[in-house]
Parts: sequence; structure tokens; C-alpha cells
Amino acid sequence: MITIMIMILLLISVSLDAQDVSPEPVDTNWSALLDSLIDNALKAHGYDGLYGDEEGYCGCQLGDLMPCGTPCASCEAGHKVDPPPDEVGAGFWIKPGKAPK
Repeated sequence: MITIMIMILLLISVSLDAQDVSPEPVDTNWSALLDSLIDNALKAHGYDGLYGDEEGYCGCQLGDLMPCGTPCASCEAGHKVDPPPDEVGAGFWIKPGKAPK
């Protein structure tokens, strides 16, 4: 459900950028707005960030969402876990779904 919401917000952002929605030009940072909306939605539903692929190599945490610039079709809500011991340099991994209880 969060993945669908992310894609809808991305489509809204793209369509608003493509339109002149006001009589006077407005300098709106749609990327920051999208980041904020997604961050708030993830927090409200108990997630830690976004997960981007099956190997766990693409993930971003709340407060630093989408350092790549934009969500992609594979982004989904996830929870933070410790990386495997052999993974050097990774402070965290994001896995899909909510953390097991």
C-alpha cells in the first residue's frame, strides 16, 4: 500500500511540475515536498525507510530519504536491520515490510 502511495505522490509531483497551476510563477521544490510527504507517511505507519531491491543493497532511512533523487518503481516501505558481519561500510540495511515483533 505504501508503494502505491509513493508512486501516486511521484505522479502528482511530475504532473504539477508539467503544469502552470498558478497565474504567477511559483518556485516550489517538489522533490523536497515529495520527500516530506513520504517521510511522514512512513513514520505514521511504523516504517524505518525505503527498500529498493531483493539484495538489500538499496535502502534509505527516515530523515535521509531518496539520496538517489527520486523513488523508483522498486521502492517499498521497510524496516532497518543490522547488515551482515561481512558487509563492510554499511551502517544499516533496510528490509521490506515492518519489523517482526
